[in-house]
Amino acid sequence: MTQSAGTVLGDVLDENGQTVPGARIIMTPLTTVGGAALRIDAGRDGRFSRADVDAGLYAMSAVQGELGSEEHRVRVRAGRAVEVRF
Repeated sequence: MTQSAGTVLGDVLDENGQTVPGARIIMTPLTTVGGAALRIDAGRDGRFSRADVDAGLYAMSAVQGELGSEEHRVRVRAGRAVEVRF
């Protein structure tokens, strides 16, 4: 059986390097037409992880209330993990 999903993990920090608890990470697929965006909630420590992300190219951003972030583009590869720091 071939694995077609990978893992995305990382953390969300503010401009002072402090964790942003409860931030929401939004992953929008760039290689799938009409693909649904994925949402991942960061924990109290600002860390997030999701292991069932379909392989492909994604635009990622993190939001918490009025706080937004820069956008990252990441490639998720089957059977691998990619780490993103906001």
